[in-house]
Order: sequence, then structure tokens, then C-alpha cells
Amino acid sequence: MEYLSRCMNQLKSNLDFNFHPRCEKLNITHLMFADDLLLFARADKISVKLLLDAFSKFSSASGLEANMDKSNIYFGGASVLDKTDILAGEKISEACLPFGYLGVPLSSKKMSYQQCKPLVDKILARAKVWSTKFLSYAGRLFLIKTILFGMQTFWCQIFILPKRIIKEVEAYCRCFLWTGDTAASKKALVAWDKLYLPRNSSSWSVDSFYMKGKNPLQVPTPGSVLGLLKRFSTIERLFYRLVDGTKLLLMGNIALVRLYTTDRLQAWGIQCTDKCVMCSVGKETVEHLFFDCCFSSTVWNKVLLQIGIHGSSTGFASELHKVVKRIRKTGVVDKLYVMCFTEAIYSIWLARNAVIFKRPTKSIENIAREILFRVCCRGSEELRSRLLHN
Repeated sequence: MEYLSRCMNQLKSNLDFNFHPRCEKLNITHLMFADDLLLFARADKISVKLLLDAFSKFSSASGLEANMDKSNIYFGGASVLDKTDILAGEKISEACLPFGYLGVPLSSKKMSYQQCKPLVDKILARAKVWSTKFLSYAGRLFLIKTILFGMQTFWCQIFILPKRIIKEVEAYCRCFLWTGDTAASKKALVAWDKLYLPRNSSSWSVDSFYMKGKNPLQVPTPGSVLGLLKRFSTIERLFYRLVDGTKLLLMGNIALVRLYTTDRLQAWGIQCTDKCVMCSVGKETVEHLFFDCCFSSTVWNKVLLQIGIHGSSTGFASELHKVVKRIRKTGVVDKLYVMCFTEAIYSIWLARNAVIFKRPTKSIENIAREILFRVCCRGSEELRSRLLHN
């Protein structure tokens, strides 16, 4: 390749050779990457011939020849007469910009929507392949952050994407995250702009490239009870050590009033009973299900007794307030309380769904044992010893 560069550089001293208008200041005649070569010259027959003769000289010396079937000539601002004259003397076919290279289109002008549409098509095709698999929210979120947004970032490193393209990519990623499909849907559990907030603002931090600068600690949340969950952002690292992603997602849905309780379903116009399926007494809301319901309160009381805390459930708001206080502490009982709280929320929600979808239901004792078993599996040796001792 060094010899090719020397052959091309000799054209600079040839008075008959004319540089490409945009390459004359830098004396650029060619660009190489791997086994690909771009040659530049003004659109006149003599300059093109001198350029190809220099390459032919390199081919004769090295034995490396260009595949003319895969080679094209691109014109910009040339007259029809000059094009015809050049094409008649060379065995190279004409092509139009942009042309694809390393997975992206290259153009001499700002990329239009139609030229960037292949990016949307690639993301859509990749998401459709994944839509046939049973992926969790965490799995889909991971694929969006690493694969889909990685494809978009690769394009963004080369040129500025049109706003319409960015919005379409967001739309497909949003639908894939919440529904597992790419079809248009409004089943979002969390507003998309909240996913773009930085991670230190207690968001999912899908991509800081689209960060809008809003702090969820300053965004009003309906209900004083649900607003307590916002305080978890100051102790996020401790919380992530004690609770896995599935429980965090459920807690986030509760915080943002996105849990599919019957009061929300009725607000959407869905015909269903508003009675709690666990106790058949109260109206099913987040506050009732955790822990005003006699079923869930009994489960929670049994768990509290097992970790050495005597007393009865005082409702979701009060229990959540205790969790926020205890998560700052490092005591064994405090850690057990936080872990058992999130596991109890998760287990009660699963039990509620089992009743609705006619699945085999578990007794209160079995649910309490499963909660403690999962805490033992995730906890340290010190936590397990405390549970077994009680």
C-alpha cells in the first residue's frame, strides 16, 4: 500500500491532473481502509485517466487488481456531456450517492430521512427476532441498551441523525420494552422520558445521550405514600445489594402508580369486579392489597414474627416508611426487614395473580415460608443464622 500512495502522490506534480474541488487544499487523491479504496479527482477525462493509470501502475507491480464488477464511479456537479465522455473511456459503471460502507450510508450531503431509514429497519428486524422469545423486562431493557442503542450510537458517531429517525427508534424501543413486540402500543408502565434520566436520579438510565435534565426528586408524584419511594435514590447502592431487579421493577411500578390493580383497570373502562380477590371484602387498590387485606397482613405478620419483630401490620404507608428508615442502617434485623418487605410484596402480587388466572393457590404458611427461603438464598451467612435462630 505504500507503493500505491507513492504512485498517487506523483499526480500532485502533474500539471494535467486536477484535484477534486474539496480535496485540493489537503492534496487528497485517495483514501484506504482495509481492502477498500476511494479515489478522488475532478470530473474531467484527463484527470480520471491519470488517476486510473496510477492505480494500474500499482497493479502491474504488486499483482493486486481492482474488481471492476464491484467498482463504481460517482459524480457530483458534473455535466451530462462530461459524464458520458468519462464513462465511454472507462469500464466502470456509474452509481449514485449515498453508498453503503461498513453498515452505514455515506453521502456528501446531510443525511435525509429516507437515507437513514435503513437504521430503523435494522432495529425493527432485530427486535422482531427477539419478540418470539419470552424475555423479562430486565432482559429486554438490557438488549435495548446494549444492542439497539448500540446500533444507533454507531450511526451517530458518523453523522447527525434526523429528528424523525430518533423518534421512530424511540417508539420501537418503547413498544419492545413494555410489550415484547414492535407493534404500536400504549402499555407503558413508566413514561419514556423518565427512562432517559441519569441513573443517579433513580431512573433506569436507558441512555444518557437523550437525557432531558429532569430530576425525579423534583417531579410531583400523586399521593404522599407513593412519594416515599423517591427517597430510595439517596441510598440506591444499599438497596441494590439487598433486592434483585424483579422486585425493584415491581416497587417502581407501585411508586409510579402503574400496578394493574382493579381500580386502574376500571378507570380504563375494563369491566371487572373491584373487590379484592384475596379477601373479597375491600376494594382492590395498592394500599388495600399491601397490607390492609386480611390475607396479606397475615402473611406479613408471620414473616415479621419469624425475623424477631413482634407487632402487626400498620398499612403500606407505614411499612414503607419503616423500610426507608431501616435501609440506611447496617443491623441484621434492618437488612432482614428490607429484604422481607420486598419479597412479601412480590409474593403477595404473585398470589393475587394466581387467583385471578385460576392457577393453584398457596396457603398463607407456604407463602411465608417461600418469602423466608428466598431471603435466605440471597442473604449472607449472618442473615441466614439469624433466621434459623428465630
